[in-house]
Amino acid sequence: MFVHSVREVAIELWGASSLDAIARHLPDDVRKETIHWTKSPLEWHPESYIVAWNEAVWRGPCAEDDARFRIFMDRWTDLCFGRVRRVMLAFLTPAGLMQRAPGLWRHDHTHGTLVATTRDQAVRSMTITLSDHPYLATPLSRQGIAETFRHIVSLTRVRDVRETHALQTARELVVRISWGQPAPPVASE
Repeated sequence: MFVHSVREVAIELWGASSLDAIARHLPDDVRKETIHWTKSPLEWHPESYIVAWNEAVWRGPCAEDDARFRIFMDRWTDLCFGRVRRVMLAFLTPAGLMQRAPGLWRHDHTHGTLVATTRDQAVRSMTITLSDHPYLATPLSRQGIAETFRHIVSLTRVRDVRETHALQTARELVVRISWGQPAPPVASE
């Protein structure tokens, strides 16, 4: 689903010509496998391809602009993770999401271990630790996955979701996510 959705987001945000700008920044093997994708959207790819695409999008259409990259990551999350799990996320609280997080990670990824914890749910924060994964390799891939986690928490309808992240060790990324009050229920007519 990665190649199909990442291409879809680039075209949606910046037009079809953005694929040319992205292609210029992709390694040859990744470009050949992904830029003119015609296979099933459900086919799996190496995680390193995602890292390469993030770097290419950052250097190409995002022009190394943090806000543009976050918009890209949020929309990509909507199409990859959120499209499939939208109904579940509408009913979950961050605490419920946290309980399901390791299983959701294992469903979508072949590498890495994800652990989600909180000390006190009333504090409205959680810590997500990702270890032994290619996303830890570069600052941009760490930023990308931290933003993905932040956006997924925001899909549980809480407000003012923020994240900070840092490498704990070379093999472990710690992402702290906090949020404000839940959004009010939608009034029925």
